[in-house]
Amino acid sequence: MTATLTTLVSFNVGKGLEPDATLTTDSTGDLFGITEVRRGNYDGTVFEVAKTAGGYAATPTTLVSFNVDQPAQFAGLLADANGDLFGTTEPFVQNNGDFGSVFEIAKTAGGYASTPIILANIGGSEAGLTADSNGDLFGTTFGGSALGYGTVFEVARTAGGYASPPTTLISFNITDGERADGSLIVDANGDLFGTTGQGGASGAGTVFEIPKTAGGYASTPTTLVSFSGGVDGGSPLTGLIADANGDLFGTTVDTVFEIKKTAAGYASAATTLVLFNGANGSEPFGGLLADASGDLFGTTSAGGLNNDGTVFEVTGSGFVTAGSPAAKASNGILFWSTDGQAAIWGMDGTKVVAGGAVSPNPGPSWYTVGTGDFNDDGLPDILWQNASTGQASIWEMNGTDLIGGGPVSPNPGPSWRAIGTGDFNDDGHSDILWQNASTGQASIWEMNGNKLIGGGAVTPNPGTSWFAVGIGDFNGDAHSDILWQNTSWQVAIWDMNGTKIIGGGAVSTNPGPSWYAIGLT
Repeated sequence: MTATLTTLVSFNVGKGLEPDATLTTDSTGDLFGITEVRRGNYDGTVFEVAKTAGGYAATPTTLVSFNVDQPAQFAGLLADANGDLFGTTEPFVQNNGDFGSVFEIAKTAGGYASTPIILANIGGSEAGLTADSNGDLFGTTFGGSALGYGTVFEVARTAGGYASPPTTLISFNITDGERADGSLIVDANGDLFGTTGQGGASGAGTVFEIPKTAGGYASTPTTLVSFSGGVDGGSPLTGLIADANGDLFGTTVDTVFEIKKTAAGYASAATTLVLFNGANGSEPFGGLLADASGDLFGTTSAGGLNNDGTVFEVTGSGFVTAGSPAAKASNGILFWSTDGQAAIWGMDGTKVVAGGAVSPNPGPSWYTVGTGDFNDDGLPDILWQNASTGQASIWEMNGTDLIGGGPVSPNPGPSWRAIGTGDFNDDGHSDILWQNASTGQASIWEMNGNKLIGGGAVTPNPGTSWFAVGIGDFNGDAHSDILWQNTSWQVAIWDMNGTKIIGGGAVSTNPGPSWYAIGLT
């Protein structure tokens, strides 16, 4: 198939120049964008290219001609459910001192308002806006705070429109970052994520999170990663994208990277997926785009055959799309009755939204140990153990429906107790942690479905005074670790890589005899 490029619009001084920002489209397919220059002045326009029965209009419609503010040349527009358009402007000293703005262009019965509504003055932004489920607007500035290192701000939606002035959620202080040039993303919990191009531990930029709290937002960003400027790259100048499992993807001037979401939060170091070397491009100043297969696409402003930039694709990135087999299932609760009956409640917060009894009932000699994804289909499965014989069995599940699995071979015998499940070898398949009730010996069975494919005894043997309590990723390396407690109530963590102990140790505070370690949250 031969690709064909069709030029829809050629700009001129009357209709605006230098449309540097990403386009936005509405539900009818009309295209919207920003130009930087109009009639030789740095004030710019917002334009629409209408979709027609035969394609697209050959001439853009100028919705707004700015005469005070200069639209940010890299930031696209945000359209809400009503079709209203929102954007940010940079400060331009000749026209507007040191202030940029957040603006709205209201959709009307006849099209769009010809004059933007200035919702808030800000310290200048090169990033687009993000909205949460309430319609509140969030953005970043590269200056404007008391310290001058940039901010994250919120323009809250109210019954009468939008709150003014904006709320400054974060003022960066170099240590936690400087100059946030990229747009933010918001997750299902309302937590905000973004990047700074400078600052951090090595001055090479950061990836940060601003957790949502009961009262609003944390006043200090959580630095997930500080780039070194070395092999992990540096200076992330664009925003992030997140996959269905919450893993974060982005670019620095040297790399395409991933930050894995773990049981405890996020990995403390970025995984480099691509290292740009000039020949394959350099300086990817645009953000990433993911397709339905999880392939990533982007541009570089330099490098390539003629050193004039590239368009690139990253396959095998590990980006998980919604609905794919690798997408993790929503949280739920597994119940077990003393008659052997299991039930699953699918939860949305504190509300039971799905689930029911699991069929068949294996009977009172079987008890549930826990859940894990043994067949790597993104859905939780159930691990059972027979109280009399020690036999383990895995039920591969789709909700409450049993779809596969079976007994695990060999049978470890009644002296071995299944503790729980985790992914110790980071292959996407849950594994089983065992402890011998007589000797205290721990053992890991690395699994593929209900087949034992590796693992073995964990050394040293902690002895009978220590009890394995639970499994989690304490050091953020995507390998499950083991939580222990002994008969003196001391808690300890073994950081694991497969069956090898690579770190950890005693937890500094002994909770004392009134407290039992139950598991991980």
